[in-house]
Amino acid sequence: PTTDPTADPTADPTTDPTRDPTTDPTTDPTYNPTRSPTQDTCWEAEDMLFDIVIAVDASCYMTQEECREQQWLVAETMTGIRSTFTSIVGSVEYAEQRVAYIEFGSDGSPTVVVALTDAYYNHGVAPTFGSQLSDINHDLYDLIVARADTLCTPAALAARAGNPNLSGALDAAFAQFGSGNTVADGRDSEIVIFSNCGVPENERDDLCATYEDAIRNPTGDKQGRHIGRNVVMVNNPPNSQSSSDEYSMGDSTSYLSCLVEYDDDGRIFTTDGDPNCRYNYVLLVDQSGSMTQQDFEASIDFAIEILDD
Repeated sequence: PTTDPTADPTADPTTDPTRDPTTDPTTDPTYNPTRSPTQDTCWEAEDMLFDIVIAVDASCYMTQEECREQQWLVAETMTGIRSTFTSIVGSVEYAEQRVAYIEFGSDGSPTVVVALTDAYYNHGVAPTFGSQLSDINHDLYDLIVARADTLCTPAALAARAGNPNLSGALDAAFAQFGSGNTVADGRDSEIVIFSNCGVPENERDDLCATYEDAIRNPTGDKQGRHIGRNVVMVNNPPNSQSSSDEYSMGDSTSYLSCLVEYDDDGRIFTTDGDPNCRYNYVLLVDQSGSMTQQDFEASIDFAIEILDD
């Protein structure tokens, strides 16, 4: 920015901004994001050892826009978790937060796009890997977003049949922890599931019976309590889904809460416009230049008006 900003901004900012955006947005936007900005890493994740498997539902029909927005959401979530910290074992350098990315549809085996043992995204030769990890994280972000070019085509979306193979996704996640030696390496096991459709009602009790204890206590003994898997669910039903649909998840705020140890409030997140959701906003007001009290109050009113919209 200029080193000598205008000291006296316009005295009459627009007090009646356009409330309605254009009704005909670009129908063919560029879907390859720039490398910046992405989410800053959550401070809790820095300098912590864990493996995370991100499982993305590809079973449910949705619009192309919804599908691409979900891939962006997944990528942003990943960058909010993964830091650039590494640990070195011998001559090998590992990301402190290794990431696996899988997709699960209606049937068949889930697709493992990135494994915990991936020799580009999750480990490499020391010290080169650590010095390049920021760029590698951006590459992983780009890969997740670019998966939309496969998942979100009209033909791919039309072929979706609902009935997500969630059990297959959980088995694939457990297998990643096994092949990655997660427990032996002293890492926590984390799973983030992005769901769009629901498992049929008549199958949910069996799914809970099969996986609830396997998540909480994998070995079924006292030691197993210390190596349990932590599951977080992001429930993102398409706008066209209704509660009467065969594969509706129903109440997305409590769908399959058995998988998150019944911690609905802490581990289930929804994107369906729940009116009970509350958000915190931080307004940053530039006070570097001089302005009249009238101008300042007009700026605040404008910000409030945006929030009201």
